[in-house]
Amino acid sequence: MLKTIKKEFAHGKNFLIFSILKVLGQGLFALLPLIFAFFLSPEGFGAYSLSIMIIYLFTILLVSSSTQPFVVYASEELKKTNKISKTITTRLVLLAISTVVFFILAFAFAGPISKFASLSRNQFYLLLLAYLGVGIKYFFESLFLGLNQRNHHAVYELLTAFFSILIVIYFYYFSTINLENIFIMLFVAPIIAFLFMSFTIDYSKLFPLKFNKTAFRSMLDYTKWMLLGNTSVYIVNWGDNLVLRYFVSLKEIGIYNLGYQVLKGLIMLSVAVNLYFLPFISQQINNKTKIRDYLYKKRPKIFLLGLAGIIALYFMLPHFINLIYGDNYKESVTVARILLIAAVFVLYREFYSPIFSTLRQYRFIQTALMVFAALNIILDFFLVAWIGFIGAAVATTIAFLFSTITYEWYFRKYCKDRIL
Repeated sequence: MLKTIKKEFAHGKNFLIFSILKVLGQGLFALLPLIFAFFLSPEGFGAYSLSIMIIYLFTILLVSSSTQPFVVYASEELKKTNKISKTITTRLVLLAISTVVFFILAFAFAGPISKFASLSRNQFYLLLLAYLGVGIKYFFESLFLGLNQRNHHAVYELLTAFFSILIVIYFYYFSTINLENIFIMLFVAPIIAFLFMSFTIDYSKLFPLKFNKTAFRSMLDYTKWMLLGNTSVYIVNWGDNLVLRYFVSLKEIGIYNLGYQVLKGLIMLSVAVNLYFLPFISQQINNKTKIRDYLYKKRPKIFLLGLAGIIALYFMLPHFINLIYGDNYKESVTVARILLIAAVFVLYREFYSPIFSTLRQYRFIQTALMVFAALNIILDFFLVAWIGFIGAAVATTIAFLFSTITYEWYFRKYCKDRIL
């Protein structure tokens, strides 16, 4: 028995280290909104949630849409040449264009944005700064993945979360925890974290920068499809707030979003599976033995471990929320418990994502995500109007169930025979 445990540990050592680092980092990030909810009123937390929703709208459209293409092409270039100079050049060009587009759109829609999130003029300017900070974080996280430094990726994320907590503590003792200071934290923490990690990068693999038209066109084409898909993911993750803003009060939006933080944290951990295995799958997609090992040995173990954690969380949540927040957020328990069911579907589904990405099945992924997003919004309108903000949680869970069934069907019908 002991020998078997040691063998399993040795076999999955790298993933275990990566997972521990990711859990710590994601755990700290998941803790931040919970801290904000404690210090802000439900109305204030509702305004925070709508502000973060806006930040992630621009981030998903203009930054993270090129993240997965970058990791895929960087992994391939690294394998062939031991450099990623062409891929990183393309990414920097795309991000430069995206930054210009962001400021044009932000100032063009400054009024509606401020009104939607109940922001003052000063808060709006700091919102722009927060967007840049989140974009910087996404860039450096993907850079480490592109260099196949997966543990460095996880350490950078952990450091960003750690410094975010330190900055919050600073504001608690020397100022106050409000929306303005939260935006400042989002900008400063990723930069400080990179300063600590900058010495771990082999810059000879990045420089000299080389612009290649073929690489640019390939990544741009991939990014365009990711843009559509990421928009759909955004609607699934944040579209509830659009409907809730129409039907319920700012206070109820705050209550719903506290419960949603649980699903959000678990989604981030589930996506870590995709991020960790994406470089590996990209390089080993033609190795049937390793792909079988991934699907039939690694996947069941990781899924069962995650399922056990979700079940434990289901029973612990009421005590935690009641202890920390009392009656102010007691209805968040119901929201969170419903969404834990959705988390099981997300975890199962994510194991197929690196395979679909490597096989360039992004047209299916993005089309499917658009259908899921539309389904979620349609269900939101019916269920929120019927049973209030609890209906948004039910709608999200149904949408994730449908997406998981679709992913399973597509893999078996169109991908399985190609790789096994």
